[in-house]
Amino acid sequence: MGFFELSDAAAMLRKARRELDRLAREPSIDHVFNFFVTAHSVTDYLKGTVAEADRSALLAEPDIQLCRDVSNKAKHMRLDRGRPDPATHRASGALGSAPFNTVALNASGERWVRWPDGTEVEMQSFGTRVLARLEQFLTAHGIAS
Repeated sequence: MGFFELSDAAAMLRKARRELDRLAREPSIDHVFNFFVTAHSVTDYLKGTVAEADRSALLAEPDIQLCRDVSNKAKHMRLDRGRPDPATHRASGALGSAPFNTVALNASGERWVRWPDGTEVEMQSFGTRVLARLEQFLTAHGIAS
C-alpha cells in the first residue's frame, strides 16, 4: 500500500513523468533529485505485483542500476554494496575565462553524473531513457500507466 495517492507502480510512474517534465522546464537540483528518487521507487512498488525474476532482471539493467545509484547517492550521500560512487558536475556555459553569457556553450546549465569508470550521463536525456524503459516494462506487464 502506498502513501497518499501514490498507491502502486503506475501512480509512481505518473509522478516520475511529472518530475521529468519539471526537470525539462527547469534543470534545478530539486527536480533532478525528485525525478531519480521517484523513478527508482517505481521498482520498489513492483514488489508483489510482478514476478520477482522479472523485477530482478529490470534491476540488473545498466540504466536502471545507474538510476538506483543516482537515487541512493542523492538520499544517502554515498553508495555501498560494492557500487562505485558517482560524482556530479554542471555544465556552466563558460568558455575558459570568458564571462558567463558571452559564449553560448552549454547555456542550458546541464547537470551530469560521472562514475569512476568513466561512465557519464546528462540528467535530462538519461531521465528520458529511464522513464521510457519503466513505461515499457509496466506496459509489458499489463500495468496501466
